[in-house]
Amino acid sequence: DVCSSDLDLDEFLDAAFLTSSYYEKVNTFHFAMELYKKIIPLAIANERYNLEIACRIRLCAIYRDNFPDSSELILNQLEEVKQQDIIEMTKQNLEAYYLFKGHAFYDQFNQERAKVYYEMAIQVAAGGISTPLYISQAYAQLAAMNYQNYYYNEASRQYLNASAIAFSMGDIILSDQLLQSASMPDIYGALSLSMTALTNRMDENHLEAEYKSWEALKLLVKAYVHN
Repeated sequence: DVCSSDLDLDEFLDAAFLTSSYYEKVNTFHFAMELYKKIIPLAIANERYNLEIACRIRLCAIYRDNFPDSSELILNQLEEVKQQDIIEMTKQNLEAYYLFKGHAFYDQFNQERAKVYYEMAIQVAAGGISTPLYISQAYAQLAAMNYQNYYYNEASRQYLNASAIAFSMGDIILSDQLLQSASMPDIYGALSLSMTALTNRMDENHLEAEYKSWEALKLLVKAYVHN
């Protein structure tokens, strides 16, 4: 019916997308979800591929935030995107596309693939971030994985990057939370260095023991500053 009306289809689709976004903001995500699903085939028919992808990304956000075990729902949405459309995506859509791919694989306990997609989102954002919230999340998720795998220096650095991005978009609370998260890798890194220093001292390698001790102290001071 819409296609046969006198309405300009592009204007109609844009208005429908804005309406869906409004429904999302006022916590009536079920209405938003159904409207996004109705927009997608019309966007494809009208060759509005970035609009199609934007709808799919918003559906992924709804699934992640409101549905348990949403990884399959997210992947099903994103797997509908054609390779040619990925190449022609806007920077904003591409950052979000890779971010949600990373989330889906992270939820499936596939850290290796999750890491690849989080890093791709960050790589796309290099030189100018289009979606600060998503890139902050990508850094935070990489930090969490590195922390779990005992890469403390990398985890601390990534938490700090996530915090700085959150601060730049005006989310002071999130920025502070991420800043505090950066203290834990530093504390455990300091503990690891201290144990190494103790081993060096027992082996009478006093120079190396002193060096490791000072490095541990620097990390503890850094952790204190984060808090």
